[in-house]
Amino acid sequence: MDNKKKILAIVEYIIGFILVWNLLDFLYSTFIVKTAYHFSLSQDMLIPLGMMVIILSVQMFGKKK
Repeated sequence: MDNKKKILAIVEYIIGFILVWNLLDFLYSTFIVKTAYHFSLSQDMLIPLGMMVIILSVQMFGKKK
């Protein structure tokens, strides 16, 4: 894969990861805890980005068989 495709794949991964994280947070707040959903930068952007970087680095740079 060339660099342009890798960068595009990483950007898609970031967007998808954050969308899924926020969707699950919304569903958890609404149906399980039964509180109003509120967006916060640290909880809804920085934590998912940190986790995504760890997961992505393991996937991309891990051992390949």
